[in-house]
Amino acid sequence: MRYTSRLSLLSHCILLSLTSFAVQASATTPSVPCAGGDITQTCGLSVYTDNNFYQGSSDKDAVMAQATATNIYMDGNRRAGDTQSLIVNGTDMSGAYIQASKGGAVNITMIDGASADMIESGDAGQTTNTTITLGDAVLKGEDDSIAYTPGDAAGDKAYMMGSAIFIDPLDAGNHSVAITDGSLVQGSIVSAGAGEQTIALNNSSLVNGGIYTGSNASATTIALTNSVLDASQSEIAQQAGEIVAGLNEKGIGPFSNINVQEYDDVGIAVYGKSAMTLSLNNSTLTGDIALLNEGNDAGPGSISVTMANNSTVNGDMTLVGQSSNTITLTDGSTLNGDVDAANNSGNTALTLDNYSRINGNIALGSGNDTMTLTHDSQVNGDVDAGAGDDTLSMDEGSTISGQISDFETVNTAGNNSINTDAINDTSTWNLQNGSQLTAQETGSNVQVNMSADSYVDLGTVTGTNDEIVVNSVTAASVNQQDQEIGTFTTAGDTPQTAAAAAFSNGEQQVESRSGAYNYSNSLDVVAAQSALLAASGTQSWDILFSSSRSSLASDVQGLMAGLDAAEQAGQLITDDIANHMTQIHLQNLRGHVVGGAQLWGDFLYQNGDVSDDVDYNSITQGAQGGVDWTIPLANGDSLTAGMALGWTRSRVEDNSGGENRFKDTVYGNYYSLYGGWQQALRDSRWGMFIDGSVSYGDMRYSLSAQNVTGNTSGMTEALSGSTRGDLYVAQARTGVNILLPAETVLQPYVTLGWDKAAADGYADSEIAFSDSHVSSWNSSVGVHLSTTVACIAKNTTLTPWLDMRYQGQFSDNTDIRAADYHNTDGHNLALGIFGAGISATIAHSVALNTGVYFGTGDVDNNASVQAGISYRF
Repeated sequence: MRYTSRLSLLSHCILLSLTSFAVQASATTPSVPCAGGDITQTCGLSVYTDNNFYQGSSDKDAVMAQATATNIYMDGNRRAGDTQSLIVNGTDMSGAYIQASKGGAVNITMIDGASADMIESGDAGQTTNTTITLGDAVLKGEDDSIAYTPGDAAGDKAYMMGSAIFIDPLDAGNHSVAITDGSLVQGSIVSAGAGEQTIALNNSSLVNGGIYTGSNASATTIALTNSVLDASQSEIAQQAGEIVAGLNEKGIGPFSNINVQEYDDVGIAVYGKSAMTLSLNNSTLTGDIALLNEGNDAGPGSISVTMANNSTVNGDMTLVGQSSNTITLTDGSTLNGDVDAANNSGNTALTLDNYSRINGNIALGSGNDTMTLTHDSQVNGDVDAGAGDDTLSMDEGSTISGQISDFETVNTAGNNSINTDAINDTSTWNLQNGSQLTAQETGSNVQVNMSADSYVDLGTVTGTNDEIVVNSVTAASVNQQDQEIGTFTTAGDTPQTAAAAAFSNGEQQVESRSGAYNYSNSLDVVAAQSALLAASGTQSWDILFSSSRSSLASDVQGLMAGLDAAEQAGQLITDDIANHMTQIHLQNLRGHVVGGAQLWGDFLYQNGDVSDDVDYNSITQGAQGGVDWTIPLANGDSLTAGMALGWTRSRVEDNSGGENRFKDTVYGNYYSLYGGWQQALRDSRWGMFIDGSVSYGDMRYSLSAQNVTGNTSGMTEALSGSTRGDLYVAQARTGVNILLPAETVLQPYVTLGWDKAAADGYADSEIAFSDSHVSSWNSSVGVHLSTTVACIAKNTTLTPWLDMRYQGQFSDNTDIRAADYHNTDGHNLALGIFGAGISATIAHSVALNTGVYFGTGDVDNNASVQAGISYRF
């Protein structure tokens, strides 16, 4: 960068050049006005006696289209509001340059293989809005062996130090430079002043120079896209020491604190007081980056640096001043050098993402800085956060190979390894998913938050009140006993005075969740096995973690209970149909078969406690109704067929009494077909019967639970989910009607049934549940006893009844999957069921029936009620 210690001298040289040209040359060939937008013919340029070209004040537009040409001078008397444009189309101007002069606005475009040594514009104290565009063009850079100004000695432009574009740094205009379409710039770009500075390289190259720019009052933007900048032979960079030394002598600006040796190969240098933006997209820079931002009266300035799409910088990056800074490397970009913001007092946010690399040391400043590494990014060097409240965050796969120091908060996401000489006082470290922290010594009031599969070595604890908090238990660490997760060394024999270990709940015991299970966890601080090797007067301590499985998580239990409740509701529907068929069989005894249709409806209720894999209470309410037809046969037998619709709602609630609990609601809509055969009484004493039903249930499950989480706070979280499923139930029954004295009927019977209750997969906020089902065969043997006891009114009879049966399940085909839980064992429940009720028949067409059932065995306190009415047509 050309600094202000030489600005007056350089500006004086520019004025001398313009004055010299005006004195020595006079026009010999007047210009031809440009017309019609034709850029294939030279126009708007006068030829002077020295064979150089001049664009006069009356020529607003000019074109140079000759094969070769000498210097081109644009009008030096432009005023504010005046604009001149020059297009150089394919002309070889080797050994010559373009002098854009000063004032007004100037637009210079070089295209189609045009070449020149350099372009010069602006002047101290002037406002020259300059736009320079190169498209497939070449600038070769100032050459000290050439006398560019007629009558001057060689080296008359040496103050440009090999630059290819030189816009006076004391000019107050807006300056824009665009190098595009494979252009080649073989020298530096110098552009500064008070106006906006915009420099862009696109699909082009800049060699033997750098970009040196800045603005005292406005924004500066530099963008490299698919381009190369190589400043290794930059004359300005090589003379940086001389320039900065001159500034140091005068105590100018922020330069007095600069180490000259750091800037001998600078490739991009920017000075300013407001916004600076530097972006590299799939580009390569060889040389250092120096960004100096002093801020302004309104507050700190800003610096934004972005390297994207495999961009590479072979050099250091230095930020100086007081600015808010954002540095982002992404998509495989690499900085082969140091990042030095130690002399910047603003906040810096440094982010490496998606396989990006910094191969060098990082030193941040006195602001509140953040550094983030994500998606396998790396820093191969030391990182020093400096002063301020600083935070480092690393995800799984990202690494820092060197020392880490002076961060107040360090966060890791997994499998990160951190080494540091010292852990500072009042700092916080967050280690997750297999991360490791190793220190030589640790101060006071340090907090290390870690997962149980991470590891911390505090080294020698020189302070007090340090705390290791195990805040989560991962799948990798459950069911482990006496797993060493940390170590430290103290003077004396009481570890609590130096460092303590606890879970997030502040205790050394806690219950937590991993996958489908809950685990009981504990922590112990014990004397290390290597204690005998410790130095005299010191003691080493190990932190041991233990975990054991305690129970299924409550949401998993809730799914199992919900499936069981669906299965029981289906059995309730089937039993109700079987009870209805029993009443039909009784009505058709002794051959008094009454043909025709019958409508019926029942209210259903069941309440029971289950203790097996899951302890819960289930209350089911519902209703079922249907219509059937009975056909008398010639031999006195009868056939019955019908259909029914049913609905149930089951409320299922955990009754274990713990903090982990569930509460489900299961709804079912049922569609059933049923039928039977009734044999007429043989010898007026007995007759067989056969009946059966098939049912389909459309089930809906609404599941909620409270359960501890994977963290170690001991607090529960609310979980919820909903899904649907299907229910299939089939049952066949056969028995014998035996007529006893006193209108008493004994009906021994056996049943065979099959059912399947299924729930579609779903997920709550903790785990995913796969498609699951409970399914089994069942059989029972029982007896039904009824008698007609009285006629309380004309055409009215009462028939009390008793029912007893033993029922067992077999061939269970359960399949329940949730995270790491998979159950195929099922229950194979065995039950004893006892029922009693009464039926009332009015006028041979209306019947009222009610009954109460009690169950015992694998289901505790089971009771159900059926009550209904039927009408025979």
